[in-house]
Amino acid sequence: MKIKQFLKFSMLALYANLLRLKRVFQWNQKQNDSVLLLPPARFGSLGDEAMITAVIEYFKGEGAKQIGFISYSLASNWENFKPAVTGINTVCHSLSDSWKENFHLVTVASRYDKFYCLGADVMDGFYSEKSSLTRLKYVSLAKQTGAEAAILGFSFNEQPAPKVIQAFRNLSSEIKLYSRDPVSHKRLINYLQRSVTLVADLAFLLPPAENPGALSEILQWIKLQQQNQRILIGINANSQSFSNIDKESVHEIIKIYVDTLVEIHSKYQKCSFVLIPHDFRNTDKQSSDIRLSEAILNALPKGIRSDCVKVPTPFSAAEIKSVCKHLDIVLTGRMHLCIACLSQGTPVGCITYQGKFQGLFEHIELDGMLIDPEQACQPGYLSNFFIPLIQHREYNRQRIQEIIPKVKQLALANFK
Repeated sequence: MKIKQFLKFSMLALYANLLRLKRVFQWNQKQNDSVLLLPPARFGSLGDEAMITAVIEYFKGEGAKQIGFISYSLASNWENFKPAVTGINTVCHSLSDSWKENFHLVTVASRYDKFYCLGADVMDGFYSEKSSLTRLKYVSLAKQTGAEAAILGFSFNEQPAPKVIQAFRNLSSEIKLYSRDPVSHKRLINYLQRSVTLVADLAFLLPPAENPGALSEILQWIKLQQQNQRILIGINANSQSFSNIDKESVHEIIKIYVDTLVEIHSKYQKCSFVLIPHDFRNTDKQSSDIRLSEAILNALPKGIRSDCVKVPTPFSAAEIKSVCKHLDIVLTGRMHLCIACLSQGTPVGCITYQGKFQGLFEHIELDGMLIDPEQACQPGYLSNFFIPLIQHREYNRQRIQEIIPKVKQLALANFK
C-alpha cells in the first residue's frame, strides 16, 4: 500500500513539474490575468462571500481577466455563487474525489497565474483536521505547477491540530502566509518559526452595495425610524456562539436574546431593533441565523415586536453592509457582520467564540466590546454588557472611524 501511494505521489509531482515547464514556455503571456480561489467553506456564509467578493473587486481593479473558484467535498456548492462584480469572467471548477481530485486540481491550477486559499478560520483544524490538511495540500500542489500561491487572511486558535502544524512547516517558503490579526500572528510565528505577514481581514475591503435592491424596503423602514429619532439597534443571533456551553438548547438561546431586548427596550423606549441573519446555512446540529431571528421576533412581547423588523433573506454581503452603516450599534455573534459594521464606522458588541474576536479588536484598538458566551448566557449579563455600549455609541463611532483607514490598508497587504 505504501509503495502504491509513493508511486502516485511521484506521478503527481512529475505531472505538476511538467505543467510548470509548460507554464515557463508560455511566459510571454501577460501575467496576473487570472486568479484561482479556494473558498473557506460551502456556499451560504456571508462572511465568506464578503471575502471572495472583495478579492474579485481588487483584481478587477488590477486588470484580471478571470477568477476561478474550486468546489469540492469540503467547500461545495460554489456553483451557486453569482458575484455582483461585473466585467470579469468567473468560473467554478468542481473537483472529484480521491486521486483524480489531486490530478484535476493540478491541471486546473496550471491554467491560472495565482492560487489563493482564503484561510479565514478553517486552517487550524478546529472545524475539521482533514479539511485544513486538504487545503494545505492544494496550496502546495498549485505552487508546484508554478502558480504564485498564498494563504490569505487567516486566524489560528490557541490549540491547533498537531498534524496541521506539521503540514504548515512542510510548506515551501515561497508560499506566502497572511495572518489576519495580531493574536494569530504571534501564534503562527511561535508554532512555525517562519515568515508570516500581519494583515487584516479581506472583508474590510468589500464596498457596500450602491443599490441594495433586495433590502430597499428595510432601508426605507430605517429611514422612518431615524425621522422619528429612534435608536437603531441591529441584532444577530448565532447559535455557534453558544456551542461549547453544555449544548445550550435553541429555546435557551432564544430566551437569552429576548430577555436582553426586553431589558434594552425598558432602558431605551425609543429604540428599534433590526434582526439580521448573517449565514444562510443550516445543519442538523444547530439552528440557522434565519430560524433564530424568526423565533426571537415571534417570542418578543407585542409592544416591542412592533418596533422590530427582520432583514429578509437572501441578500448579498455588500447589501447588508449598506444597511449596517445606517445603524447606531449592533450586537452580533458573527465576526464578519462585526467587520461589516466596523468598516462602516458602526459600533458593535460581540459574543465571542473560537478566540477570533480578540485579535480583530487589537486592530481596532478598542476595549470592552467583547463578551464571552459563558457570561452572555448568565441572566442579565448580556444586557448589562450591551447597554453601556449603547450609551457610548457616538464616542466609539468616532474612534472607529479614525482607525478604519489604517485597518483597510492592512487588509490590502494580503496582496503584497
